[in-house]
Amino acid sequence: SDLTDRQRQAIQLLGWNCDVWDCFINHYKSYDANQLEENKLIEHVDVVRSAWVKLWADLSELELQSATRLCFTETTWDVGYLGSS
Repeated sequence: SDLTDRQRQAIQLLGWNCDVWDCFINHYKSYDANQLEENKLIEHVDVVRSAWVKLWADLSELELQSATRLCFTETTWDVGYLGSS
């Protein structure tokens, strides 16, 4: 992992584990295709990649489901969108 000991300690104090970090902070970006497939996430990643040009309010039901499965919220999604423009 790329976290320092101090960062790791802070995360543990919050009660987080690797799974929570991977989902809510990293949104599985560090996973390779095999890991995404093993965790049944690959199809969600594909949907999210194609939807990244939209605001949360403009996502289809399928796009919302995939974004939610990858632990995006309206705030984290739209911050990413606005940050990319």
